[in-house]
Amino acid sequence: MLKIGIELNGVLRNVNYQMCKYYAKDINSEFTFDKIDIDNMNPAEALKFPSKKKFNEFVYIDYPYEIFGCATSMQRGLEAKFTEWLEKLPDDEREEFDVGVFGLYEEALTIQSSYFFLSKFGCRTRHVSFPKSAEDAWGEFDVIITCNPDTIRSMPKGKKFVMIERDNNKRYTKKAAAVYKTAKEAFEDPGLVDKILDAGTGKKETFINKIIRRITNR
Repeated sequence: MLKIGIELNGVLRNVNYQMCKYYAKDINSEFTFDKIDIDNMNPAEALKFPSKKKFNEFVYIDYPYEIFGCATSMQRGLEAKFTEWLEKLPDDEREEFDVGVFGLYEEALTIQSSYFFLSKFGCRTRHVSFPKSAEDAWGEFDVIITCNPDTIRSMPKGKKFVMIERDNNKRYTKKAAAVYKTAKEAFEDPGLVDKILDAGTGKKETFINKIIRRITNR
């Protein structure tokens, strides 16, 4: 059985927008994010707090429900595409799949808020987890769909990742089983499972196919 994990933040859930929204609303009324590339921003740098401690208090103590629970999905219609993709997985005769979602670096109030988000999202996965580290996440899954460079860098040998492209992860493109601009694009791709299963063998198969074509053309 192949265990596929889908990271919540930046893949399914738009926490960056929520951070900007409540920072502008309650912390700094002069802050505007109309021209900010929200998907590619680093919240800890874009939102000006006097210290990392104050930023963490904003995210994990003062606004966890608003940021993690009330967040919207990354793309309109993503919920339906994800559900449709899950429903089609059992039809693949090559492999059995166990799909789960996970949130990194979450604790206490953010965890209960994440469950609220998942209820709104209509998530139907049987596996939901909140690993304390990226290494722990890889202990749970064989393949991870992520945009998080920390998750990618922590990947051990024998595992695979599908990358949702961001400015800060493009250096890992060649190592990915597949690369997409958005999660919605990934779940719309009928070849996503093929790319996951064939990752790491593509060069060999291409070479064999070339030999076969040469023989059959004689």
